[in-house]
Amino acid sequence: MRVSVIIYSVIITTMSFLGALTNNIVIILAALSFAVSDFFVGMDRFIDPKKYWALLITPLYFGAQALFALSVSI
Repeated sequence: MRVSVIIYSVIITTMSFLGALTNNIVIILAALSFAVSDFFVGMDRFIDPKKYWALLITPLYFGAQALFALSVSI
């Protein structure tokens, strides 16, 4: 999993960086929310599994998806 996690981390970091370059606040918030949700997923899966991670992961992930969808319409 080490190589897979590294590759995925590079992809998410690139997405966040490119999102920041758009100067579109909705896309920036969406990309950062998605990256933070994935950080918490990583914490839950690989470092310190806790039930409360879902309380952070779920709203960040679905909020990011909603913001990405909103960014297409504005």
